[in-house]
Amino acid sequence: MARVSDDNVALITYSACILALIFPGLVVTIIIIEILGRKKTMALESFGTMAGFLLLFVCSTSEVTTLFLFLTRAFATGVFQTVYVYTPEVYPTSIRASALGLHTTASRIGALLTPFNAQVVFHSSDIAAVSFYAGSCLLLVISSLLLPIETKGKSMKDGPSVR
Repeated sequence: MARVSDDNVALITYSACILALIFPGLVVTIIIIEILGRKKTMALESFGTMAGFLLLFVCSTSEVTTLFLFLTRAFATGVFQTVYVYTPEVYPTSIRASALGLHTTASRIGALLTPFNAQVVFHSSDIAAVSFYAGSCLLLVISSLLLPIETKGKSMKDGPSVR
């Protein structure tokens, strides 16, 4: 029988933690998206993400910090999944793929800013780095609530095909 290395044990433990803490966020998203609707779900989960970032200011131990980070990640994953449900429901078939691609591009811009924020801004001021994320989440809460269309319970639009 092959011996499991310490690195593999750490990887398996980390993967189990991710599943244990993020998967419930997805299950909660599946439940509340049909109860609250897409816009309110995005706003609520964005608020949860913002609260998770702000709670990092009061963390006393590395274990508490890790817990808040995982809970924040669970909320952020829920927001991301809600956007992927909402976007195709809003746009007609003729532009649905382009709209989803545009939204994916916007998320990648955020992914490009994260290393800069984490490695440059964080070394200057941890408060500024965390506040950047919390402020972004606050903007997402507001913009989610201001979206003009709620798609809960509505059928998807079908438009003429693009040739």
